[in-house]
Amino acid sequence: MTEEIENASALIIDPALDPQLDHLSRRALLGRVSAGAVAAAVITPALAQTPKKALEDPDLVKSEITFTSNGADGKPTEIKGLLVMPKHPRKAGAVIVVHEIFGLSEHIKDVACRFAQAGFIAFAPDLFTREGEVPPLSGGFGPLMQFVGKIPDKQIMEDLKAATKMLRSKKESNKKVGIVGFCGEDESPANGSLWRIGQRDTCCGCRKT
Repeated sequence: MTEEIENASALIIDPALDPQLDHLSRRALLGRVSAGAVAAAVITPALAQTPKKALEDPDLVKSEITFTSNGADGKPTEIKGLLVMPKHPRKAGAVIVVHEIFGLSEHIKDVACRFAQAGFIAFAPDLFTREGEVPPLSGGFGPLMQFVGKIPDKQIMEDLKAATKMLRSKKESNKKVGIVGFCGEDESPANGSLWRIGQRDTCCGCRKT
């Protein structure tokens, strides 16, 4: 595995989409290959290797929904997201799956489905709903970092609080809400405030904090 990563020319898949690379942090990966090589890897057609087993599970009910959040400016906005639960749910806790810097990807949706397979109500909000599509990695990581850097921490926190309120209102909910996040939000000042929402686990290669 290490040899594959260090050989940038052989890297043909996005590590965020390959469960076999979950144990590696994105920072570690970026430290081993050039940004150009990673960008080329992410946009390659080889993304057909995306793990979709959970995402395609017929025993899950998947719904593209919106919820209202006042964000940082107090202006109500409909935030998009994927809600997933077992086809025959009973009262259960909910888990908010916070996406990484690349947005609400198929991988993050798949992660949400895995939580639903375990019996939870899972919700993956699109925290870039207001901003739209992230810049393509073909332009390097600079534009992407600038894109994310302009989003206020307060906006993220208000969206997550609104998502929590929405989940607790579901008839299938037992009112308990946890949260798990990946990479992009890992170093945000807002991270510590997640304790105010519920149980928290932030992951960068599945690393607990």
